[in-house]
Amino acid sequence: MNPRIDPLPDAFAVYEKSRHAAVIEDGRRMAWCLTFLFGGFFVFNAFDFQPPARTPMLIFDAALIVFFAAVGAFAQPGRLGRIPGDALGAALGLLTGANILTAAFFVGADVLYTAYLGLTIIGTATVMLSLRWFAGTVLALGAVWGVLVGRRAPLENIPDEAFILIAAGAVALVLLANRARGFARLQRMRAYSAALLGQRTPLGVAMAFGRFTALLTDSPRWAVEWFPPLEGKCWTEGPGGLAALPGLDGAARALPPGATETARPFVWDPVHRRLFDTGPRQARGVLGVPLMGAQGARAVLWLARHGFRQHTVAQWDLAEICATQARAALNAVALLDEVKSLAITDELTGLFNRRQFFFLAERENARRRGPGPGGVAVVMADIDHFKKVNDTHGHGVGDIVLKEVARRLKNGLRLTDVVGRYGGEEFAVLLPDTSPEAAREVVERLRHAVAATPIEAEGRALTVTASFGIASRSVAGENLEHLLTFADRALYRAKDLGRNRVEVHAP
Repeated sequence: MNPRIDPLPDAFAVYEKSRHAAVIEDGRRMAWCLTFLFGGFFVFNAFDFQPPARTPMLIFDAALIVFFAAVGAFAQPGRLGRIPGDALGAALGLLTGANILTAAFFVGADVLYTAYLGLTIIGTATVMLSLRWFAGTVLALGAVWGVLVGRRAPLENIPDEAFILIAAGAVALVLLANRARGFARLQRMRAYSAALLGQRTPLGVAMAFGRFTALLTDSPRWAVEWFPPLEGKCWTEGPGGLAALPGLDGAARALPPGATETARPFVWDPVHRRLFDTGPRQARGVLGVPLMGAQGARAVLWLARHGFRQHTVAQWDLAEICATQARAALNAVALLDEVKSLAITDELTGLFNRRQFFFLAERENARRRGPGPGGVAVVMADIDHFKKVNDTHGHGVGDIVLKEVARRLKNGLRLTDVVGRYGGEEFAVLLPDTSPEAAREVVERLRHAVAATPIEAEGRALTVTASFGIASRSVAGENLEHLLTFADRALYRAKDLGRNRVEVHAP
């Protein structure tokens, strides 16, 4: 069974859309900050600059104030079309830097303006998520700085100003890298949550759990070890072949009980087959993350980095967060299975309820309407004198009788047969690919199974019998409703003729 996990193209599109919106939103905030900042510059320049340079600087400041205010008021992801969000941050940084460099050109070389330019570079990095756009913006500002400021600055000031720009660029690169890494991690967590919500089986939850936890913890090798085995399998294998690693097979079952009581990760040494008791975050080995269910640990996710290097504290925390979400998803899958079971089964007997019986029986019946081998038989069964059992021994004993008769009926049928509780003490059975003669043999065996052994109920041994009616058709015969009606008539004839017998409807 292939687990349901969001396709990579869809996840990539969601990531890009969210990234675009995040950059534009940060650009809007930066634009409003620049609007107020350049409002202050406008007032400062009006008093500080001398008449030859005052007019162009004030015009430049006023134009930037209007532009920044317009960006802050109208920039929205839906209004920019296909314009990259990082282009907005680049435009803000270039215009701000151009204003600073223009002022430096008019007043001459000034270390203060170089520091302003360095702050602009740092601010540009805080609204970007693209190294390509950031590098282009910084190179453009650096080239303009070299032409307008560097050529006019005194030689003794050049090292100081260059150092300021280099230091500001390094700080900006660190900010950009951390922001991009944090945003990518957030989007991966969003994709992980969406993938978990789409799972409908424990195997699907384990696959999403392993895939995304390995991605977030930089672990190229991972595998899930189940205890007890899931669907007959002890391992859900991810990339890297960890299941075949000597010293890891059976480690989940060999762990002390305390290691898997919570979703906290731990480190296992596969060479010496031991659990690290102290300082596990500095230990080299395989990281184990328990996959918890409602009844305790269901499995352990094993994660290994290159060379079994230790995982960082941040990776431990991410693994624990992933395990907590996986536990919620696993409980949701179990709850969904329980709800589905309650919707299609009879709570007392465990057989299909009437609605589910009709659904499955009609589907099996429809498959055999066309040409093909075999026929279809419908059986109606009723416990004899069941009202007397309830009146004499109580409804508690009656419930025990119903459950035991249902169990004997189910055990006497094939996996392809459909059996359900029709109502009260009546049961319905569909026998696909069964001739009338074979159907009678099967039902006689069922009748004998019901009556042969007394049913133990609250210290009493009750001999219970049942009556059966059969209706069969050829491949091109009656529909399911007609067959049930004919089988019911045969059942009433069996009761009229003395009960504990099988009657077949005769067309």
